[in-house]
Amino acid sequence: MRVRIAIGALVILSGSLLLTGCSSFGHVKMNQKSNDKSSKISSSTDSSRKASEAAESSKEAVQAQGKKYTYGLPYGPSWLYLYSHGENTGVHFLPNKYAVAKVGENDKIFFSGTLPLVGKVKTSEEDIKSTDATMDDKDKFQRQLDLLFEINDNTLKVEFDRLNNIDNHAVAKQAFTDNIKYLSAVSTNDSKKLPNQSEDLKDSLSGDSWQDDAKDKYQVIEQYYSKDETQVTDGNDDDHTYVTTDSDSETPTTQLEIHIYAKVKVTDIDKDKPRTSSDEKIGNSYLRLIPYALTYDLVSGNKWQLRDDTAGVDSDYELDTSGTSWISQKY
Repeated sequence: MRVRIAIGALVILSGSLLLTGCSSFGHVKMNQKSNDKSSKISSSTDSSRKASEAAESSKEAVQAQGKKYTYGLPYGPSWLYLYSHGENTGVHFLPNKYAVAKVGENDKIFFSGTLPLVGKVKTSEEDIKSTDATMDDKDKFQRQLDLLFEINDNTLKVEFDRLNNIDNHAVAKQAFTDNIKYLSAVSTNDSKKLPNQSEDLKDSLSGDSWQDDAKDKYQVIEQYYSKDETQVTDGNDDDHTYVTTDSDSETPTTQLEIHIYAKVKVTDIDKDKPRTSSDEKIGNSYLRLIPYALTYDLVSGNKWQLRDDTAGVDSDYELDTSGTSWISQKY
């Protein structure tokens, strides 16, 4: 009898343990499902909150822009684009008519573009300033954009003095090569020796050759180019390399002015010059350091073409090129 009771107690006790164990495992599964559900609700709440914040931020950005108008841009070079809040609007200047851009009245704008050898350039960022369109223009745009840059006859004039992306070695090479060709043409008064046959460059040569015969012969000994002169901050310094969008032509022309120096052997070959002493004999030679300003036009094919080569005041003294900014070429 005691044995049966013990066995029965054992069976009851085991069953109780089994039930307790099943109940415990079942409780774990129920908690896992509950946690998954809570996680999904939390994730959904976070997504909704982020979406709401993004929508609010977008709304604030639109409000910050103010009312949007169509703005007329002055005539200018087609490589120069309008940026609003750092983003390219896709609108660029046009050489013979207004370009039209739609931006907010409170936008911050600047203009930027890329040029051969020079690389990317940009203006400083500024607030939008404008006036009402005239009666003749109001069918094209609502407001006329007023820029901080100088505008001549509604044509943009802007100068880029800090050329941070310029290929200095390529620029120096082009200037050195063209200057030698130009001086060869001056030495013989032969326009066929010029770097190109544009009318502007031929006119430049005729200005350096006062009569049919050449006055001096130029032999270039060495040429120098300073990388520092592409980073000028003083607007009163004219002896530096820079880009400008203005010219004397009928349509806006982008120009690059490169400044170099040349050590030159100058030989007097002027047959018509009056001579009063043996020091002024024909054929006499002397060394001079001469600064040159070479002006280039941006022409079709996105290339620079020499327009003018102007000599500055010469010197009897050597140029100090001990710094690291100089690029030089001996001949």
